[in-house]
Amino acid sequence: QVQVFATSADPAANMMGGMPPRVNEDYTFELSGLFDRRLIRASAGINANMGANTGWYVKAVLFDGQDAFVGAFAQGVTDAPGGETAMQLVAAALLAGAAFFPDDRRAYSRARQAIIEANPALHEREHHKAAALGEAVSAALRARGIPEPAATLAAQVGATAFHISFRQWIEDGETRSLDEIERSVLAEFATLATGTRGT
Repeated sequence: QVQVFATSADPAANMMGGMPPRVNEDYTFELSGLFDRRLIRASAGINANMGANTGWYVKAVLFDGQDAFVGAFAQGVTDAPGGETAMQLVAAALLAGAAFFPDDRRAYSRARQAIIEANPALHEREHHKAAALGEAVSAALRARGIPEPAATLAAQVGATAFHISFRQWIEDGETRSLDEIERSVLAEFATLATGTRGT
């Protein structure tokens, strides 16, 4: 579910709200409860101003499911077989998280990312989400017996690997699955960590 909160450009009109019931197949959605209705397209053209003559400004765009998303990564660590190394557990976390992003959600994810990138106010929220992901995975690693600082280091590698993989997954023309890209990114990290490639 996407929730969009907006405020009027007219100081005399202080109503806020606008919760679209769903995103349409063409990645547009309507804002209601703003005295009138506005069709908004989720594209790179979205910015703080909703558009000429609309009289409304975006305050926030919220996407549900964050707790379940972060929990999936932690559960991946919990459910992994015994005897795994810290990085093997991180790989299990990434595989579990990738289940949230099947190929049929790629276009939606591209549209969502466009909204985030075009709205600076949403960037801090994304940073908080990345931090929450790292913290959840590090806690799960500690629960599996991985000591510090290894648990935090491995979790941060995992969070970074997910971020890099996700950005590649939503690139135009990309056809690989997210878990395939994640495996490639982790292999690249292993190469760097063992010093088998020059920096």
